[in-house]
Amino acid sequence: MSTQVSSLSGGGVKRVIRGIYAGQVRAGGIITLPSVNSNKTMVNMNTSAFYGSNMSNNGDGYGGWASSIYCELKSSTELLVSNRVDMYIHSSTNPIHVRYVKVVWEVIEYV
Repeated sequence: MSTQVSSLSGGGVKRVIRGIYAGQVRAGGIITLPSVNSNKTMVNMNTSAFYGSNMSNNGDGYGGWASSIYCELKSSTELLVSNRVDMYIHSSTNPIHVRYVKVVWEVIEYV
């Protein structure tokens, strides 16, 4: 069973702010937003999660991708987008390759 947003008491969506982030900043990028009420706001993101592994030619063993892709509303005017994906080989602690994926984000403020 579903309920239409227009029939909910107290209102619905006040505004939706959307964008795409494809920056290459290690700590993530800050998107400046028009001021929103953080208590009545949610953030959605759409990206392709992926995993890959390979066997290296030099006998070091298997490698794999590790990532932490997320969006976080840091304040009423700032959205942090993290989109870095690292490739590790065998037991290395430093990535051997770095990729940045495109993140489509959406901030929804409710009435």
